[in-house]
Amino acid sequence: MLEAGAAVLRRLSESKVPCVEPDRQARALLSEPGALTAALNRYRVSRRNLRIGETTVPTLYVWSTDDVFFGSTATLGTENQVIGPYWFEQPTA
Repeated sequence: MLEAGAAVLRRLSESKVPCVEPDRQARALLSEPGALTAALNRYRVSRRNLRIGETTVPTLYVWSTDDVFFGSTATLGTENQVIGPYWFEQPTA
């Protein structure tokens, strides 16, 4: 993931995050020995038993099909986890 100047990481958010500074900071931090492995392991562990449960809080979900991190399955399935009022908005370009 860090090869070729972290090209894979940059492609994930290409043109989605216009600020250059976070990119530099992320590359610097993830270039430290073991840092990328630790970050990925943390993500893997947190996903194993991720069961937050339902929420009663009124929820507004604003989503774009251009979102590079949340796909339609996760986005559209969110409503099933909300007991309280729920609104879904998908702005058009």
